[in-house]
Amino acid sequence: MSPRSSDEAVKACEDRRYQAVLVADTQALGELLDESLVYTHSTGTVDGKASYLAAIAGGGLFYRKIERSEISLLVRDRTAFVFCRIAMDIVVGGTPKLLDNRMTSVWVPHQAGWRLLVAHSTPLR
Repeated sequence: MSPRSSDEAVKACEDRRYQAVLVADTQALGELLDESLVYTHSTGTVDGKASYLAAIAGGGLFYRKIERSEISLLVRDRTAFVFCRIAMDIVVGGTPKLLDNRMTSVWVPHQAGWRLLVAHSTPLR
């Protein structure tokens, strides 16, 4: 796989991931998440694949709007790193929140395509 095709494939996976969370499509999202996912939220809370999908499916985590900017991608040794600034309008446990964060996502190859292994969100304010 050429670096350029890897870049495009990872970008497409990132787009599908954010679209899936916006419509709470846990089936599509589940296909993009690695079984060993570690998702560190800006609060310090950590989810694995099952708990993250359960929070979305159960309505405990509801994404109303997501805007990404300052996106950069780096592919090294079959691992893809995506860095961006992300503004989110979410509801967590019934409490609305507006977030302005930096997000780091780490994607690894899988037989069915790229899978999200790590996501780490850091608040800017």
